[in-house]
Amino acid sequence: MNTQNKLSILEKISYGVGDMGCNFIRFLVAISSVMFGFGAIITIVATIICKFIVMKYGKKKTWMGCFILSSVVSAMFLLVSKESLAAVIALQILFTLFIGPSAYIMWSMYADIADNTEVETGRRATGMIFSSATMAQKLGNTIAAIIPGAFLSWVGFKANDINMSDDVRNMILIVFALFPIISAVFALVCLYCYNITEEKVSEN
Repeated sequence: MNTQNKLSILEKISYGVGDMGCNFIRFLVAISSVMFGFGAIITIVATIICKFIVMKYGKKKTWMGCFILSSVVSAMFLLVSKESLAAVIALQILFTLFIGPSAYIMWSMYADIADNTEVETGRRATGMIFSSATMAQKLGNTIAAIIPGAFLSWVGFKANDINMSDDVRNMILIVFALFPIISAVFALVCLYCYNITEEKVSEN
């Protein structure tokens, strides 16, 4: 799990803590490594399960399902009370369960694109396709870090400041509940235009 995902979880937990106190926040930080490790286990289990779903419904439909379900979970953060820490953690687990397998599907589809390109053009462009995908991921990660940071700075967010204002709390909720939904909608539009079917993959 990368640093950005860890920050996401910690901010959600901080929002869920509300006014329960500084000592409890320190306790959460102390067990954060255990939680992150548990998240990695969930991702592995979800990826194993996802393999069988892909075999039945195909990569495109499964990945679109992952985005839709994770968006529903993100929207549910808007309905959770600030004091409902257990609900926040439960929703984060569900979010990881649904979005975790997407990396496995994504890299597999990159390989399908490389195979399809070779069939259509007669030239193998695996290196170009995977390097372009890696560059796009790095660019996406950069944007994903800059935009939330800019919005949080706009409302006066200060790192390690326990006494957050209501504006900061609300912006944290917006960043980690609504922003993933917006990204998922964009991803769904892109996937809708993806035209390499499972039949074509088998032919290639």
